[in-house]
Amino acid sequence: MLLMNKHDQTRPLDARPGQDPFDGTDPSYRCDGEHQFQGCFIQAGACLAHLVHADLCLLAPVVGSAPVHNELLGGDEDDTIHAGPWGDVIWGDFKPSGQPSSQTDALYGGPGPDFIYTSHGTNVVHTGGGSDVVHAHFGQGEIFCESPTTIVYLSHRSSRLYALHGCRRTSFRPAGTELVPGTR
Repeated sequence: MLLMNKHDQTRPLDARPGQDPFDGTDPSYRCDGEHQFQGCFIQAGACLAHLVHADLCLLAPVVGSAPVHNELLGGDEDDTIHAGPWGDVIWGDFKPSGQPSSQTDALYGGPGPDFIYTSHGTNVVHTGGGSDVVHAHFGQGEIFCESPTTIVYLSHRSSRLYALHGCRRTSFRPAGTELVPGTR
C-alpha cells in the first residue's frame, strides 16, 4: 500500500491493521492526497470486496490484515507515520529538495523490518521491534531503537544533532559498503 502526502498535507499516515489510514482527518481517502482512485486500499484488502464500487470504497477504508509491505511518504509539513507489522518504508519527507527545517515528524516503525528515512526538520523516531535500518543523515531530534538489531546511519554532522536511545549499532559509512581489511 502506498500512502503519501503529495501536496504536503498535515495528515497522519497509518499502516497498522484495523486503523483508519488517515486517522479520520481526510474524508476523501485519496491514497496520494490528489487522485480519487483508492486502489491502494482495495489492493491491500482495506475495503471489503462487497463494499467496493468501481475504484472507490463505499465506506471509509480500514487497513487490512493481509501481510503486505507499505510505502509511507510524508511531505513538507508535519507528519505522524505508523508502519504496519510486516516491514515498511517510511520517509519523513519524500521530496529530494526544498525540505523545510521547520517541519516536525514522528516516525514509528512496526514489528517487521522497516527502512526509516528522516526529514531535514525535527524527527522523533521509534523503530519498533524489527531489524530496522534508520537513515538520519539530515535533520535533528531523537531516535529510540527498540530492537538490538537496528542500525542507524548518520552523517558526522547529524550525529551531533540526534540523541540516540538504546541504539547499539551506528555507522557513518553508506549502507552496503564494507571496510576492506587493511584499509581505514
